[in-house]
Amino acid sequence: MAHPHPIARTLPAAEVAAFLRSLVGLPPSDGEDAVAARRPAPRSVDASAWIGWALAGLYACALPSELAEDEDDGSTRQRGPWVPPIRRVVAEARRVAVVVAMHRHGGNLSHAATALGTSRRALRATLKGAGLYPWVGATTAHDDHDAAIDEHHDATATIDGDARTEGGEG
Repeated sequence: MAHPHPIARTLPAAEVAAFLRSLVGLPPSDGEDAVAARRPAPRSVDASAWIGWALAGLYACALPSELAEDEDDGSTRQRGPWVPPIRRVVAEARRVAVVVAMHRHGGNLSHAATALGTSRRALRATLKGAGLYPWVGATTAHDDHDAAIDEHHDATATIDGDARTEGGEG
């Protein structure tokens, strides 16, 4: 099975910000530069993962009235202008990271967990919390090992069966 690989692209931050602002009908600049302040722009980005992050931002920044009732995150209790609650932003970031890792590792929990620097148990809990467990087509190193043992046993049984058949006929 071919696994998706990063698709490196150069995306100039100022042009991306201008495009996104035009996409939602806003004027060219309104302070997004503060987000990137004091940080060098990346030379290239993983375009497919970046799209995932951009889409996650739609959910992370959904206004409280746009959330389903069971998704109330308490943001209505904030003082001052509304901002995305950090808990929701972190949850969306975790969701994107695990989805990208699971895709990149062909659904293999063990490999995705290693790539994320976490345990299989923590990855499974994150997937469950995001409503993504069980992962469609998920495999683990244990599953691969068990499948290899099953194949070995099947092959051995076939060889032994062939030997018994040949011996019985002779």
